[in-house]
Amino acid sequence: MVMYFHKFMNIVPVAHYSVFKNAKSGVIIIDERATILDVNLFALKILDEQQKSMVGQNIMNFFKGFEDAISNIMSNDEIKTEIQIGNEQYIYELQTTPLKDFKDKIIGRIIVMYDITEQKHINNELDAYARTVAHNLKDPVTTVKGFTELLKSKDLPEKEKQEYIEYVYEGASKMKNIIDGLL
Repeated sequence: MVMYFHKFMNIVPVAHYSVFKNAKSGVIIIDERATILDVNLFALKILDEQQKSMVGQNIMNFFKGFEDAISNIMSNDEIKTEIQIGNEQYIYELQTTPLKDFKDKIIGRIIVMYDITEQKHINNELDAYARTVAHNLKDPVTTVKGFTELLKSKDLPEKEKQEYIEYVYEGASKMKNIIDGLL
């Protein structure tokens, strides 16, 4: 009676369809035999396919070159994997969730495809930046360390000590400038 009163039976299918249709990630629903049961518009766009050509087909037909990733998806409960699609090398993270019946038997899977291309490019740029910073810091650190070792020497004339202290100070100033630039 409560379900009827609140119109759950009318709203839930509409809400499900709306979420599935408007998701900004690719969604593919397959059965336990890897047959495609439904595909949202974003997945069609990613795979450059028509829905009528995909539904009823084996998912392997649409992921040529990624057979290992799809096999891994089919043999595990939940998994995340990355694939590159297209000439422009878009990178997608595939996440799968098993669909289970009331007896906890897997009857299918939901595969969600998230576009992570921009994140990957940003991570690569940050990695390159970090390497550059590390390289730029290495020279002044080496200078400071080397001249500090020389300053430990007891037989060093005072004039040379002052010269080495100046090199240490310059090296420390370079490091400070690099760090200030980062901040």
